[in-house]
Amino acid sequence: MNKQPRKSDGATFRFRRGMDVGSIEAETDGKFLEKAFLDAGYLDVLRDTANPRSIVVGRTGVGKSALLLQMQRTPGRVIRIRPESLSLHYISNSTMLPQLADMGVHLELFYKLLWRHVFVVELLGSHYDIRSPEVQDDFLSRIVPSWIRNRGRKKRAVSYIQTWGKTFWQDTEERVKELIRHLETELQSELGFDFAPLKGSTGGREKNEVTVTSEIITRAQNVISKIQISDLDHALEMIREEVLADEYKPYYVLVDDLDKAWVDRRFAYDLIAALLQEAGEFARLPNVKIVVALREDIVEAMLIPGRRARGQQREKIESLFLRPVWTEQELIEMMDARISELFRGPHGQSLTLEAVLPTSKNASRKTGVEYILERTALRPRDVIRFVNLCIAKAAPTGTISWETITQAEETYSRESLRALIDEWADTFPGIEVLFSAFEHMDDDFVLADIKPARLECIWAAAESSTNEASEPNIFYQIALKASVEDAAAEIVRRLYRVGFFGVKLTPEHEVRYSYQDRDLLENGLRPESRVFFHPSLYDALGVGKPARQGRRR
Repeated sequence: MNKQPRKSDGATFRFRRGMDVGSIEAETDGKFLEKAFLDAGYLDVLRDTANPRSIVVGRTGVGKSALLLQMQRTPGRVIRIRPESLSLHYISNSTMLPQLADMGVHLELFYKLLWRHVFVVELLGSHYDIRSPEVQDDFLSRIVPSWIRNRGRKKRAVSYIQTWGKTFWQDTEERVKELIRHLETELQSELGFDFAPLKGSTGGREKNEVTVTSEIITRAQNVISKIQISDLDHALEMIREEVLADEYKPYYVLVDDLDKAWVDRRFAYDLIAALLQEAGEFARLPNVKIVVALREDIVEAMLIPGRRARGQQREKIESLFLRPVWTEQELIEMMDARISELFRGPHGQSLTLEAVLPTSKNASRKTGVEYILERTALRPRDVIRFVNLCIAKAAPTGTISWETITQAEETYSRESLRALIDEWADTFPGIEVLFSAFEHMDDDFVLADIKPARLECIWAAAESSTNEASEPNIFYQIALKASVEDAAAEIVRRLYRVGFFGVKLTPEHEVRYSYQDRDLLENGLRPESRVFFHPSLYDALGVGKPARQGRRR
């Protein structure tokens, strides 16, 4: 085994312009993701079709997309579905569905049907390699009829497949459009002339000018409830018997990029909730797994009162969640592999992160590795980004010094604050106002230190906003608190949740952040609880760094 050289071993390296240790986006991480990927055991969980945990949940940069990209390399049969390719924006462009949703018609069952339809068609299309009209015709004329002969009780499943099998070879986008058009036709047939006034609302009428009877809503609900859901249940059973029979050849269906602009926000949370429910339904089938990557802020938004999908309960979906958590040692091993790949020589000699970063100047100062890790949320993206900034600053001399790290931290801190705002802006609109209220404070404080003057920007935001049930307003909710201290406690609770603050509950506790303990503040803060800024935000917020580091212990 080659000895890993340290500076004291005379190891030679020089950083040059253009060098980096990989991309913060898994899709563009190239050779580093392929050759320096570190699996902490999560791939085995996702590949185990008997394990229900299939929804990879975590904050931006924790490695969700990297896990799914590795899943694509899994021996077996893998199907990747990109939400933007589903044309689900076709729902918002529909002449009926948005109006029905506004009227109070519940579309959740149709959304579940939509996802199940997509998965069933994709599994059949992949299993029988249906990529052309000719193969499709052979499948419908030869294979499907044999199911009826061998299993007459499956006629309803065959009927469903024959009805929708005409588009097996087409893109998933066209299949989704076809199903939405089918629902619209059924609704128009059932509602007939009664629905005509609603169409007129798009031509200048206001919705409140339209009289909608409960009869129309009931009839629309009945159409949605009956639209071939039972036939599709039979088709799913047929999938289990015909497609998933080989236990040694499981299917994995991957869904990622749900945080991108794939559908109108009005429908996003209900569609995602329906997807999670379907993933749970498929978890009951052998030899298939629906694997979904989902950002933590989206989960939070789904569970906020006023946004929560009907019947959505945290305890029901938590059993499906897989939350990747990184230790400092795992992040060091990952970065060691990337540094080694960057400087890999002809004899396979490798370097470590410790070898390219400065050591502590005295017994009390942290090493370069410790300093950088402390300024991350223990996510691969954070470490990669900070080290890349250090490399860019090191280019003139070729080595990373403490001065280099300090210069890189200025940029890293600003980017960290901006990334935090971007990550949580949809869940908590205007969250940057909360952040600004805490600029130029000392790092270490208690609730009583938050003076009313600091919250004036929040009161102003509350006065200029409304409390709409469909879009919960954090400023309004904070302003409802009985006292300044109660309002401050609510702000700290929310900012702890997003990773802005850490909290030391009692003198006997250590400082904890939400990525270490999500539920730390479930029972609220205590009078003696101390609040700390995350070190990554010191420079961006002008925070006074603590004079006594021991207070974090």
